[in-house]
Amino acid sequence: LALLLAGVLVAPQLAMPVPGVLATVVGTLLLLAAVAGHGQSRVGRALDWAPLSYLGRLSYSLYLWHWPLLVLLRWTYGLQGAALWLYPVLLLAVSAASYHYVERPLRSALPLLRLAPAKVLAMALPVVALCGAGAWATVEYHEQISLSVTRDGYAWQARRYPAWRPLEAVSAPALEGRRLFVVGDSHAAAYRTMTSMVARQTGMEIRQEDRGGCSFVNLLRASPADCQDFIEDSLSAIERDARPGDIVLLAALRMPELRGFDWQHADEQQVYRELLAERTPARARAAREEAERVLGRLQRLGVHVVIDAPLPLFKAAANRCSDWFNRRNPACAGGLSMSRADLQRLRAPQMALLAELAARYPSLTVWDPLPLLCGPGSCSAVQDGEPLFFDNDHLSGHGNRVLLPSFRQTLIHIVGNSRP
Repeated sequence: LALLLAGVLVAPQLAMPVPGVLATVVGTLLLLAAVAGHGQSRVGRALDWAPLSYLGRLSYSLYLWHWPLLVLLRWTYGLQGAALWLYPVLLLAVSAASYHYVERPLRSALPLLRLAPAKVLAMALPVVALCGAGAWATVEYHEQISLSVTRDGYAWQARRYPAWRPLEAVSAPALEGRRLFVVGDSHAAAYRTMTSMVARQTGMEIRQEDRGGCSFVNLLRASPADCQDFIEDSLSAIERDARPGDIVLLAALRMPELRGFDWQHADEQQVYRELLAERTPARARAAREEAERVLGRLQRLGVHVVIDAPLPLFKAAANRCSDWFNRRNPACAGGLSMSRADLQRLRAPQMALLAELAARYPSLTVWDPLPLLCGPGSCSAVQDGEPLFFDNDHLSGHGNRVLLPSFRQTLIHIVGNSRP
């Protein structure tokens, strides 16, 4: 019993499954051994209490149902207030129904019991296959069956522009045949709609390498140690394949993240001060040194480098907070808009460093999408019913198409003004 209690208290701080579950597993085995022996101990008599025995019989149904119900609540109303009381009641009710009306009838069904095990297995396999196909179809066709506004993948998802969808060509002879290298973290992936569209419109060839959490020139701090191999491999690929006059887009999250705060109770200005204070002189120096190493290597290749200035970001995620059934979720308390002045304040140090780098490296162009995504006083993740952002800080498909003309014109301007 002490090991079970230790598992409850300690497991959340440990890696899963090992060593996080060890205390729970060992404690359970010892408890089973204690109550399975001859005679009955006080622990055994306590566990033989009818309500506990009934919970034991429901255990498999509880195991099956606890997670989907938890996820349903988490992504709708949120785990707060009445939901914290409703969850265990709903879980017990659904599990009891599952046990009494599905599990027990199947176990005691005389027609099945009279069949040979091989025949029962032969009947079960098609059912398992049908369930598997249903699960696959649910994922594959979620846009058709979803109740959320995010089912509109064209508006919400930043993905490669499909070859079958019409797209007008743009006359840009200077770009035709050039290569566009897109590298960076998940925010490089979030440009996939825009970059694939501009490549198709102008006749460019696109090369894309991205890995979540591994940014190029994030301007905040040095990239994590486990990203160094990815960064080196990506730079080496550019050095191997790029030709003078090609273009490299370095994309990254260049803002301190606003996720994970309790915005219902937090003092937002205090949070912003703390986030700005995290950019210590040592971190700023490391960010500059990494940027100069990357830009130095790229400038020697004779390529044009584009860095996107820090984009807006939000306290709540648009994909979690844009439906009628999740508006009261505490995860949405921060809202889907931000003061433009606050965003300018959060990105001021990065913008200053970008200005210094642009002055030092002639091959560098800073492209700033923020004015296209924001109004005079505020920035919104959803504008006129259309999402500009998918979540807290990644662009949506619609947001990509909003930025496309500006990005395309930036590339045309870069190549048109370059000198041999």
